[in-house]
Amino acid sequence: MASARRELQELVLLLRSPEHDSHNIGLYLAHHADALAPILRRSPETLRAAHGLTDERVVPELRKRVASVLGDHQLERATQVSERSCRAACLLGQTVRWTELGGVLDVDLLLRDVIADRQKKYVAFIRGEQPDVVVRRETCARVAPLRRNVIDLVAFVNEDGLHFRWKGGRAGYNWRSQVVPPAEKSRVLEVTLRPESDVRPSSVRLGDVLHDLGLAL
Repeated sequence: MASARRELQELVLLLRSPEHDSHNIGLYLAHHADALAPILRRSPETLRAAHGLTDERVVPELRKRVASVLGDHQLERATQVSERSCRAACLLGQTVRWTELGGVLDVDLLLRDVIADRQKKYVAFIRGEQPDVVVRRETCARVAPLRRNVIDLVAFVNEDGLHFRWKGGRAGYNWRSQVVPPAEKSRVLEVTLRPESDVRPSSVRLGDVLHDLGLAL
């Protein structure tokens, strides 16, 4: 599959600048017929038959077919990314740890898969009977590079908004909840946090989170 994609990319480059009275594109189709046939939805025999055709004969119809294939691939990719973000949002909500600070989140999951879908403009943390906390996706995306350099990065959400801490709690961001315009309701990714009542009182202590934040004595 990787080889076929490379050959499709090369074909796209050839289609950008066909040469007058040449057979370059037809010869390319014939030479790579087996790899390109499934992607272009043509039989290998049909592609091999193009070896004797000039670029002028091949290009118009081939450009339409390639454009259709690329559009389908982009749609498939966007669907896969959207599904991955939704699965990650569900897992993030299920794994929240409730403490006196609020809900401590899996920061790697939040800054990787949850915000992978660029079609979503907001991330909403649904907190049961408490007001939702909504932040812009791009807000989280600005923090994502810290994952490569910061070992004590922590994220938590509470009534004051979404918070990030690192450097033993000496550095951080605090973002208050945003209002989503009615026209953009469909661009919200919801993270439904498991109710605080589902956590046994003794299962999570403030000291655990302080340790995560680098503030433990």
